[in-house]
Amino acid sequence: MDCDITDHDKYVARMRKDLKEALTAAQVNAVASQERQARSYNRKAKGHNIIEGNQVLVANKGKRGRRKLADKWGSTPYIVVAVDPECHTYWIKSTCNGQEKVVHRNLLPWQTVCQ
Repeated sequence: MDCDITDHDKYVARMRKDLKEALTAAQVNAVASQERQARSYNRKAKGHNIIEGNQVLVANKGKRGRRKLADKWGSTPYIVVAVDPECHTYWIKSTCNGQEKVVHRNLLPWQTVCQ
């Protein structure tokens, strides 16, 4: 009887150790994959350098489907409050209601509204 119990205990201990190793490997692979995808996405960021204080428009991505005649850019100008050039993100603030957003460079136009 004791032999069966110790065998089960060894099995459970070995299984826990193997699962922890698998979890660690999966986490390392997930982080590496996320970084690779971020580099690929940020590589496509184009346009002029946008600095703090510039006025910009934001891409109109609200509705899906056929939008042949829809405006590509929103009508509300935003002011750039802060910039993170490493990951191409911009903190912007609405000139109308003061609402703040964080957007990627791909959602901003090629040129600023006013420089």
